[in-house]
Amino acid sequence: MTEMKPIYGVLVLLLLFAGVQGAVGAGEFVYERSWGTFGSGVGQFKAPTGVAVSSEGYVYVTDTGNNRVQRFTTDGRFLRTWGTWGVGAGQFKSPIGISVEAYPSVGKDQAKIVDSANDRVQWCSFWYEGDYTPWAGIYQGSGYTSPYGIVQWYDREHITDERGDWWLVSDRGQNQLCLWPNAYLNLKPNITWGVSGSAPGQFLQPSGLAVRSVFLYNWHDVVLDNEWMHLVYVVDTNNHRYQNISMYRDDHWDTVHIGDWIQVVGGYGSSAGRFNRPTGIAYSRDFLFVTDSGNNRVQVFRENGDYYTEFGGYGSGDGQFNNPTGIAVDGEGNIYVADTGNNRVVKYSSTPHPEFNAVPRKGYAPLTVQFTDTSGGANPVQWQWAFGDNTYSGLQNPTHEYAGIGTYSVSLDVRTVMDVHQEITKTDFISVLPLWNGLMRYEAEDFDQSGYHDTTHGNSGGAYNLIDDVDIVALPGDDRYAVTDTREGEWTRYTVGNTRSAQNAYPTNCTYPLALRVKATRAGRSIDVQVNGVTTTTLTVRASSLGFSWVNTTVELPPGMSTLTFIHHERNFDPPELDFDYFTLDPSSAVVGIRAVPDAPPLVPTDTDGDGLYDDVNGNDRPDFADVVLYFTQMSWIADHEPVGLFDYNENGRIDFADVTWLFNHL
Repeated sequence: MTEMKPIYGVLVLLLLFAGVQGAVGAGEFVYERSWGTFGSGVGQFKAPTGVAVSSEGYVYVTDTGNNRVQRFTTDGRFLRTWGTWGVGAGQFKSPIGISVEAYPSVGKDQAKIVDSANDRVQWCSFWYEGDYTPWAGIYQGSGYTSPYGIVQWYDREHITDERGDWWLVSDRGQNQLCLWPNAYLNLKPNITWGVSGSAPGQFLQPSGLAVRSVFLYNWHDVVLDNEWMHLVYVVDTNNHRYQNISMYRDDHWDTVHIGDWIQVVGGYGSSAGRFNRPTGIAYSRDFLFVTDSGNNRVQVFRENGDYYTEFGGYGSGDGQFNNPTGIAVDGEGNIYVADTGNNRVVKYSSTPHPEFNAVPRKGYAPLTVQFTDTSGGANPVQWQWAFGDNTYSGLQNPTHEYAGIGTYSVSLDVRTVMDVHQEITKTDFISVLPLWNGLMRYEAEDFDQSGYHDTTHGNSGGAYNLIDDVDIVALPGDDRYAVTDTREGEWTRYTVGNTRSAQNAYPTNCTYPLALRVKATRAGRSIDVQVNGVTTTTLTVRASSLGFSWVNTTVELPPGMSTLTFIHHERNFDPPELDFDYFTLDPSSAVVGIRAVPDAPPLVPTDTDGDGLYDDVNGNDRPDFADVVLYFTQMSWIADHEPVGLFDYNENGRIDFADVTWLFNHL
């Protein structure tokens, strides 16, 4: 004998979310497409209400006003329609809820459809191939009054036999749930549960249904016999909430326990976590999706009832809703919503589209590269980088140092909150170059608004102005190129790395010898040198009829990557006669950047004993008490402007009074 166990020990969690913060997960569900218009033709709708997706990738929609079911691909391509108005098998009066199970071994999906105005449930088989008429049957029901939603699931240890099959139907007219614990053995529901009201476990127009099955030994102090708990989510429309209700049956299969644990989520309103006549619900990957029909949105909750985010809004534009009702989620994390008032289906995606860039892509070892995630689609929440040298990172925008010479392929795998992930690999994306005669050498190359024109090995920059891009020319008898015909104000720009700083224990500014190979056939040419947009010096290029010559200076680079820009000045001569071949930086001669400390003579601190600590703070070539006083009064400035490791005398990783004590004790 099967009997209903009465409610006892009810645990009620009223989550009324007043003043809950806004959509913290906005962007993780992105509008993709919609299909359908008002009408009775194929692919058209009159008030579509229910939607379901099979595991084989077919979307089924109950076209309520046309009394039929339509089948589509996941991108909205119409496949077939089935049903007419009537009371016979395969005929409908206002079909609403739908549940679909896939049977790929026999080539079909089996749909169970709530035939609401006929107060019954029908089932039909849709074949994947061929133009077969769907095979239909009727489960007559037992005293339904305006049934609405339906959900089906299995006890997993009995997934291959009849004992594992459960059906649940929401009966709006009688404010109750109708359950088949053994669907194939009992063609009528043998348990009804729930009454009218607003208390936990009571309903006012129960609508959409979803289920989550968990394998455990107890659930909130409810001891389970067969270790399977089914948590049924019921949208309680006129109570403006959904309820989470426990269901399980004991190991003897003669008692079904309903409502030993109940959770209530919601309340009337338009703020986050509240509802205005919600209708549909779907569960997928630890999240619940609820169509908040009166507020024209979909709200997303974690499985414990915590509000997560929302999407939609009133309207008929892309991603907007007008009375959304049914909802389903497929195996790829895509969300399908029956947009009833707009007579269409709206699809949202949780799939990311991975993409990234890197600066610089070429340079000299050790090469420090800044990677930037530029992925589109749904916002990722996890990142996994593979840099091609057997090292990895889980940061969104990591910085990575390449020590070895060669080319490296880089991969990025991004994953969304729905655990949907995509990967992109860029082959031979990073080039780490050997030094050229001990120098870092940067070749000239052309550049315009569409990107770089990579002309020779080692290129990392380009030239451009607001009027036209400069020209590139091959040098006779040499496998190199030069920028030519540079006009007033045109610039060449490169990304360079402070490799000398990367070799130090602490990051420091370093001053590099800089040599530019240029050619000018007339006097009056000059080049401004900028580091990260700040002009540091202006070089005069002497006129020469002998071809390319060298112009030398020094440039101070901060730690990490910098942008080095050369702005060419022609005094508007026509034709322009300043050409640029390449430039070099000499890392072996780079000088670690130490600055003169304020309130001292204009002298740079020194290391008097060669131990790597700069104990001569005022730069007078000896440690004395004046250094102690200067260090004490300028501790903050030293911490902000000097390489910390060179002034951290006690090696605790910071500039503090303990260093003053150390300096005094070592006079």
